[in-house]
Order: sequence, then C-alpha cells, then structure tokens
Amino acid sequence: MKFYDEFYFQDSAVWKKNFPSITKCFQHTVLVWIPCVFLFCISPILIVQISYGRSLPLPWTRRIIAKLTCSAILITISSYLFLLPFAQSMFIGIPHAVDFVYPFMLLVAMILHLAFIFGCRQYGMVTSGGLFLSWLLFVVCGLPEMLYWIHHTFRAKVWHTIEVYRRGAQLIWWPVCLVQLLLHCFADSPPSSYKTINNRGTPSPEVLSSFINRVTMWWFTDVCKKGVQKPLEVSDLYALNDDDCSAVLVPKWSKLWGRKLSESDQRQSRRSSPKVKPPSIIWCLFLLFKWDIITAMITKAISDLLQFCNPLLLRSLIRFTEDSRVPLWQGLSLALAMFSTSELSSLMQSHYYYLMYRVGTRVQTCLTAAVYKKTLLLSSAARRTKTVGEIVNLMSIDIDRFQQISPQTMQYWSNPLQICLALFFLWHQVGVAVLSGVAVMLMLFPINFFITMLIRGCQVQQMYYKDERTKMVNEVLNGIKVIKLYAWEPPMERVITDLREKELTLIRRASLLRTLSDMFNSASPFLVALSTFSTFIILDESNVLTPEIAFVSLTLFNQLRTPMSQLAEIITQTVQVAVSNNRLTEFLISDELAPDCVDRVARDDDQVVKVSQATFAWDRSDLEPILHNLSMTVKKGQLITIVGRVGHGKSSFLQALLGEYMDKLQGYVGLSGRIAYVPQQPWMQNQTIRQNITFGKKYDEYFYNRVLDACALYPDLQMLPLGDMTEIGEKGINLSGGQKARISLARAVYQNHDVYLMDDPMSAVDSHVGAQLFSSVIGPEGMLRNKTRVLVTNELSFLHHSDLIYIMKDGRIEHQGTYKDLMQAGALEPLLEECEKEEEQRKSKVEDEEEQGFEELCDDYVDDILDSPTIDPILGTSHMSTVSGILARRHISTSTVKQHRRRWQSGEKSGVGTSIDLSCRQLTSAERVETGRIKFSTYLNYFGAMGATMAVLFVVGMSLSTAFSMSFKIFRSLASRWSGASCAFVGVF
Repeated sequence: MKFYDEFYFQDSAVWKKNFPSITKCFQHTVLVWIPCVFLFCISPILIVQISYGRSLPLPWTRRIIAKLTCSAILITISSYLFLLPFAQSMFIGIPHAVDFVYPFMLLVAMILHLAFIFGCRQYGMVTSGGLFLSWLLFVVCGLPEMLYWIHHTFRAKVWHTIEVYRRGAQLIWWPVCLVQLLLHCFADSPPSSYKTINNRGTPSPEVLSSFINRVTMWWFTDVCKKGVQKPLEVSDLYALNDDDCSAVLVPKWSKLWGRKLSESDQRQSRRSSPKVKPPSIIWCLFLLFKWDIITAMITKAISDLLQFCNPLLLRSLIRFTEDSRVPLWQGLSLALAMFSTSELSSLMQSHYYYLMYRVGTRVQTCLTAAVYKKTLLLSSAARRTKTVGEIVNLMSIDIDRFQQISPQTMQYWSNPLQICLALFFLWHQVGVAVLSGVAVMLMLFPINFFITMLIRGCQVQQMYYKDERTKMVNEVLNGIKVIKLYAWEPPMERVITDLREKELTLIRRASLLRTLSDMFNSASPFLVALSTFSTFIILDESNVLTPEIAFVSLTLFNQLRTPMSQLAEIITQTVQVAVSNNRLTEFLISDELAPDCVDRVARDDDQVVKVSQATFAWDRSDLEPILHNLSMTVKKGQLITIVGRVGHGKSSFLQALLGEYMDKLQGYVGLSGRIAYVPQQPWMQNQTIRQNITFGKKYDEYFYNRVLDACALYPDLQMLPLGDMTEIGEKGINLSGGQKARISLARAVYQNHDVYLMDDPMSAVDSHVGAQLFSSVIGPEGMLRNKTRVLVTNELSFLHHSDLIYIMKDGRIEHQGTYKDLMQAGALEPLLEECEKEEEQRKSKVEDEEEQGFEELCDDYVDDILDSPTIDPILGTSHMSTVSGILARRHISTSTVKQHRRRWQSGEKSGVGTSIDLSCRQLTSAERVETGRIKFSTYLNYFGAMGATMAVLFVVGMSLSTAFSMSFKIFRSLASRWSGASCAFVGVF
C-alpha cells in the first residue's frame, strides 16, 4: 500500500497557472496535520486551564448548543470519511494509506473539540484562546481544499460514486468549521451567580469577553466612545479585575516570599557560614506572574518574527513587478500577505505591551504592599537603621524602576534576536558587505553607551540637588514664622535659587546630551546603509544595486534601528534596577518582631488579656531589659488602670501588649479579640474630621453622633464653618492637643472593638473635659462599659472606678489590687502627692494650648467665612463690613472661650454637618483638568519661556527636518526607477 502517488507540492500546478491547484497529497497531509498537531500539542494546556477554573457551570444557551451540534456534525463527517476507504477497498481497489490516516486524525481532533466544549461549559470557562486558534487553523488550512473541490466540481466530466460522496462531505466540512470559528468569536454567558471581588465601579467586561475580543481590545471601545463625546473621568473607567486587586495579589506575594524566606533560613541553619544568599525578589516575581510573562514572551516572539516577513514579501513583490508573465493572483496574494503580517505584528506587539504593563502594575502593587507591611513589622534594632526618607524612596523610586523596566524585560533576548535575523537576511542580500555596516553599528554602540552614562550621572546629581531643594523648601515652610520674625527671607531665597540654578544647569546638560544621542541614533541607519552599499559596489564591479537589493536592505536596516537604540537604554535601566533590587532585598530581609511575641488565639474563658512572667526589651541584644517579670490577668469587661511615675514603663507596657516595637525575652502574652489602641501622642490624617473618626469604616449616623457626644466634640465642631467636614490640615496642625486627643479617642470608640488599650488619653484635655470623657466613654457608665479596657493614666481621681489597679516602678509591677486594698496598704499615698504637683503644671499648659489652638483654627477659616453669607456661630452676625470687626473676630478673648465651653458642656448642641454651607472653600479643592484643544496662548507662553533665539531655532530646525525628510522620500522614489550604473545613486539609497 502506497502512501500516495503524487508529490506533495507540484510547482507547475500551482505557481504557473492562472488558478492555483494544490495536490491531493498536500491537502490530506500538510493542511490536515497542521491544525490537528496544533490541537494535540495544546490539549494538555487546555486540560489544565479548564480544570484550574473550578467555577460554576455555564447556563445552557443557544450558542453552546450550536457549538455542540456543529461538533457532532463534524464528528459524523470525519467518521464517514474514515469509513469510505474501507468501502473503496471492497468495490474499487486498495486506497492509499493517507486516505485512512487523515480522516482518523480529523475524527480524534473533533472528539477532543467536543470534550473541550463540554469541559468549558462544566467548569465555567466563557472563552478559550486555544480552541479559537484551533478552529482558525482548520478554516485557513481547509480553504485551499474547499476551493479545489469547488473548482474541480464544475470541470469534472465523469465521477466515481465514492468520489461523489467524498466531495459532498468535503463541501459540508469547511462551512461547518467556519460556523464553529464564528461561534468561538463570542464569549458564552457567565453563571447567574457570578460575582467579582472588586465591587467598586462598573465591572470590567474584559474578563467575560471572548479571546479575539481581548486580543483586539474591543472591550475597551465603550470607554473610547465616551472619551470622544466628553472628557473622561475616573468614574468612567472600569473597575479593576480581580487578578489586579491588591486583595488578591498581596496574599499570593506574602505566601511566596514567606516560603522563600523560610527556605533561606533553613539553608542558613544547615550551614556553618552565616553568609547565605537571600531570596531573589526578581525570581519570586517571575514565579508569581510566570504565566503572564510566558504569554507575553510568546506574543513578542510572534511579533518579532512577523516583522521580518515583510522584507521577504517585499522582495517577492518587487520580482513580481519585474516579470509580466507571473499570474496576477500572486501579486494580490503577496500584497494581502504583507498587509496581514503588518497588522498581525502590530496587534501582537500592542497586546505584548498591554500584558507587560499590567505585569508591571502588579509588581508595583506587590512590592509597595511588601515594603509597607515590612515597615510595620520592623524590630526596634532594624527601625533605628532605617529612615523615613529611605522608606519613601523605596516606594517612590526603587519600586517604580521595577514597574518601568517590566515592559522592557523581553528586550534582553528580543534585541539580539532581531539583530541576528536582520544581519542574516542582509548577508543573503549583499553578502560580505554587511560586515561594514556591522562595524559602523559597533562603533556607534560605545558612543551611545558613553552618552547614556553621562546622562545618568547628570540625572543622579540633578536628583541630589532636587532633594536638597525640596528639603530646603519644606524647612522654610515649616519654619516660616521664625523666618518672618528674623527677616531671613532674602538669604533663604538665595539658597533655594542657587539650588534651582544648579538643577537647571544639569537638566540643560542632560538635554543636550540626549539630543546628541538621538542625533546619532537617527543617523545610524543612514550611515550603516551607506557603508554597506558602498562596500557592496566596491567589492565587485558586477554587483548592481537593483531596487530589490536596495529597498529590501533598507527595510532591514530600518528594523535594526529600534534594537540598536534600545540596547544602551536597557543597560542603563538594568544597572538602576540592580541597585534598587539590592536596596529592596536588604530592606525586606531586615529583622522583624517575633511573630509569637503575642498569642492572639481566641479563648473560651473570660480571660481576654493574660501576661505571665513576661520580660521585654527594645532589642534582643540589649543587656538590660526594660520591663521585668510582668504578670497580669484581665477578664472580659474589666477596667484596668496602670499608674506610676513618668518614665517607669507604663507606655512601654501597652506597646508590649500590642507586640510592636518591643521584643519579648521570656514569659507569655496573650490577647483575645480585636484590639483598639489610643496613643498618648495622637496622629491625624490630612482629611476631614469625619474621615479621621470613621477611619475607613462605614458611616453610621446614629452611632457617629453618639461618639461625638461622648467625646465632647460637639462644641469644637460648632466653631468650624464646615463642621465635621472641615479638613484639619497636615498632621492636624490647626488643632490643639486636646482636640486631637479627643478625635483620636473618638476614632477608637467608633471602631467598636473588643479590647481597648489607652495610653493616657486625657493628658491633653482640661480636668472637667477629662472627667466628661471618663464618665461618658471609659468609666462604668460610658460607651465602653461592656468592653475590656486597659488604661494608663496620671489622673488619680478616677482610680476608684477601676476594677484593678497596677502600680509600676522601674519597669516592674510594684503593687496591684483594688483601690480599697491599695489605699489601706498605703501604696497610693506617695503617688498622690507627686501627681498633684504635676497635675497643676499640666492643667495650666493644657488651657494655654486649647485657647491657642482655638484661635489658630478660627484664623484658618476666617477668610472662608467672610466670603460666605453663613450666619456666624459665635458672634451671630451675617457679615462683617469693617476691619475692626475682622480684628475683633480674630482676637477672641479667653473669657468668651470659657463662656462657650460652659454653654457647650451644659448640653446645648445642634446637628453637626446638617445645616452647613458646603460652598465654603476647603483646604484641598478638587482637581480641575483643562479639556479640548490646546490654546494658542499656551504655545506663545512656551516659546516665551524658551526665549526668542531658542524659539526661532526650534521652528527653523523642525521645518528643515520635515523638508529634508520629504525630499529624501521623493528622491528615493525617483531612484527606484533606475537599475543601471552602480555608483550614481548610492547616496540616494
């Protein structure tokens, strides 16, 4: 039995006829094997991809039923074609072996398609790129056979019965495959219970789009239409996909990085040498996003290979124009192929950049979260070696370098591949002459690298002066009162101006160097082409620079421009990322607080806080501990008070309970439930008062108003033009210490947690306000009466309300017991005498701060109130028409403040934020973006800033560049008609 009688591909039967005719052997082998082998190769990937989803089944729709029906029809046709050779052997003769092989392969492929369609539906997979590409290959490879059968159907005079059946089956086969391809162009409907993790905004249709929709990014068309109709806003964009959310990315990174750290620690424990290579951040990122990177790598490879199809097709097209005997369909096919390869290469390259930019964003998310989390977990020893500026630079500069280099990572292998392919095809065009062009490129490479390093040096110095200037401006703004008082404005201005001048000098130098580099890169294709063509003609007089050689070579030289220009840049970025990688690795492997320092396992008994013989130190290497042999048991709902002299470890005890800052040397510490901490030094966010209190939690108006009432914040809010919607400024600088303390306490109360650790929250308020806070919030009748409270305080008048009292001295618990027991034992008398003196000094200081903070707060908003007709909440006037009135308002007397305090404390309150005129100007207003075309005045201002000389040179240079570029194209089109002498038009080419 022969495999087949005909050759695979007969040149005379295809290329020399007006209508191409492919042999049956080629139809039944190559055109069948390509789609089938492709499906067999990707089957394991499809199996893993389908089974990995494990989602809910898709609903039965007409599209899924149509897919299954078409697959059943194709299986029937394949079975029929497989049985025909057996019938032929019985009635006509022994058929060829290929007649048994190709229908069997088609039958197996169709059965796999049917199984994959069932699997996609069962596991909730709305689309499959592998199935789409498989059907696309079946349609493309089946088209020549379909045309062959149509062409021969009307020309055949005598048909065998078996041949009629085979032709009928083949004519049905291809249209059904085409229908399958069209059905796979659309995604199936998701399950009715489908939900996304990110519910903010409109869900992105990308996840539920088909494969071809994702590749062409057609799902983004609606946003583009909105952008044409009106300026886009953030609300017009789709919400992030689940895979791009930090809630999904950060746990994966934490798990992977934690496993690598554990493996590194195990290797270190097995070796005697303390130096063990730390885990690689880059390798961990690759493992985390390996499938996206591999997909982008394949996409980039396809794009690069398709780019080099155009020069080959261009050569064939030029030969077609030179030979009039070639059939017209060849020229049309070449033109169609050039268009298809160019569009497909552009599509693949765009999709590659989309994939890698998304990977870069995910890398930035993971690393930023890792640095932020590591900052919170640093031990005291590691915290002393890290500065705030270093941590900020890690997030703003080093991580950003990882994000910027992510789209360029494939250039490490793509650029050498493109250069090698271009030189390979040039060698076939001009032979040895290509070496002269290579020599020119090698000469340009060190020049570009040297210029790049000079630019990098300028940028480093520029960033240094920029940091110094920013630091100086920040110091000037923070100390503006002192500068105004001593009239230091001129010298400070000179210092900042000098720094700015140095910065501008470096920017100007870097710009000139960058222009020089761009000039070399722009001229490099011309220099390489001139050198190669000249060498090609000089080597042999018989060498003729025909249009075919010239234009194909020029196309290849132009394709060399991008990889050659990117090499120097990718080297510079690699050096920067290597430095950032070392800095990030050093930070992420720094010492952390022991994870077992505090046991947070929930208990069945009432013991919420339990400390047993615990000893703490700021660092494990410290010889002297800070806290010694502490023991404490707190039951649910108890109020525990910790007192003692200043500097004897009360605040350190609370931080030890939190498991932050301090290392546990021995003993046991356990906490159960959610913890809320009120620090002694409150911190504020640059947001509104309401946002500072709610702190990201959902706003509950009833509970929120109860918290304001209990924390005595109504009087302060009534003084503000916008009530609780007032922005309090950076770090709360326009609030007094007492106001910040009450907002900090209100924030903790609003969270409604189980255990409250409070570090002297009443130290910054008046005695009567402190009494109100204790009775309304902390005490037995307060809002936290059912919560577990551990209170550090120097206000001894509240001790009799405590369930237990702990007296600390020199980092130890000296006494403990109830208030009655301690009084009888005389343990509180020395403490009472000392605290009375400290309390008198503190009260006077607190009152001064409250009055000063109140006056500053009124000063900050006095201009806003003057611009609005809002009724003044303090003076009761609708406007002020005189300067004396403004001055009287700005200087509110102490007696007026005290009168209003007494009135507020008596219970006179009004709704906060309900009758506020929101038109009053906030500290931070919403950003506004100009839309439409750029105004001509903007260009005039730009040229004015450049100066007349530079503006004229810029316009003349751009005009000459455009004119020379157009002239070059005109001369090249004229020279393309010449194919005689070898030297006349070398410069033109």
